[in-house]
Amino acid sequence: MSLFKVDEADQIKIPSHLQHIPEFKSVLEHDKCQEYLSYIYHYCDWGSPYAKWDKEERKDILIEDFLDGKEPNDVLKNAIEKYRKLNTTDSLLLLESARKAVQKLRQYFDEADPAYADDPGRSAKDLMGNLKNVGDIIKRLKDWEEEIKKEKDTSLIRKGVKVNQFNSGK
Repeated sequence: MSLFKVDEADQIKIPSHLQHIPEFKSVLEHDKCQEYLSYIYHYCDWGSPYAKWDKEERKDILIEDFLDGKEPNDVLKNAIEKYRKLNTTDSLLLLESARKAVQKLRQYFDEADPAYADDPGRSAKDLMGNLKNVGDIIKRLKDWEEEIKKEKDTSLIRKGVKVNQFNSGK
């Protein structure tokens, strides 16, 4: 289920069926509504271009980009918590874990230096073997993201109620 929609003017909106949820209503009533909605989306949503960074780095970047360098207030923290509760699936949690593992793998490649290993030849061979698998990892991760996007587009709004032409928020 998508909790945010982007309108023609690239403004982030909350679908009408979610606007009465207290945490989102508080955001909508705030004078920095668009900045807050943008922060929540980019901090929480796996489809955000900011999702490539780990949570701490992403938080720091978003604070600068959307909050004028100020830490998130309680209105934002509560809305983020509600967003996560409403939008998290097991598949999405696994994708987040896979992304963390990819970040660690990236760090491994950044720091790998066979010249300083006890056995430089073997270390170089291991590094090359790992590099051969990177393309496959990237392809599988993209395929997985597409599957989760499909799942998100057809997920449940409320338990037992499927999205259809009458309640899709369109």
